[in-house]
Amino acid sequence: MIDTYTGDRTGITLGAHYVDVLHWLPSLRPYPERLPESRGYPDDWQKRVVRKGGQIKWEGRDVSLGAALWGQEVGLKPMAEGLWTVYFETLELGIFDEQLGRVERIER
Repeated sequence: MIDTYTGDRTGITLGAHYVDVLHWLPSLRPYPERLPESRGYPDDWQKRVVRKGGQIKWEGRDVSLGAALWGQEVGLKPMAEGLWTVYFETLELGIFDEQLGRVERIER
């Protein structure tokens, strides 16, 4: 970290870290202006829109998914009796167990 002011501003302080802006480069990965339209889910899947508190409704019960998905549609793919794989677009979020009433996270 620079202790004295020298007039040289080639670096900035971010908390306890000093960043040399001469070595910083912008991301090479392009970002779209807008996200592409949702492709939807197959007809045999259940679909739900995540509500403001991060839950979906399932047979009158609230099931928590996370507030980050608020307003987004998720798909529930049938696995076995009372078990569903929960997806956001192509990302597998977890396994919903109807009996437990919750989504178990998938370990990555």
